[in-house]
Amino acid sequence: MLMANYILEGVYFYSGFMFFYNLARMGKMPGSAQEIRYINRDENTHLWLFRSIILELQKEEPQLFYGGTWRCCARC
Repeated sequence: MLMANYILEGVYFYSGFMFFYNLARMGKMPGSAQEIRYINRDENTHLWLFRSIILELQKEEPQLFYGGTWRCCARC
């Protein structure tokens, strides 16, 4: 679940933001692009949080990351 959220926040949302950034670059909908920048900033906070949780979990429970469990999660 953590990895899925990390990927969602880090990849999926950013690809959606690019549409609005490209419109703004062409001089269209600059206000919407500014709102997306605010959302983007918020998503960066979530990314940092999930990364920190994953790194801390890796320190506390390393067996989760070096066994079959991690490979199973990586496939999802």
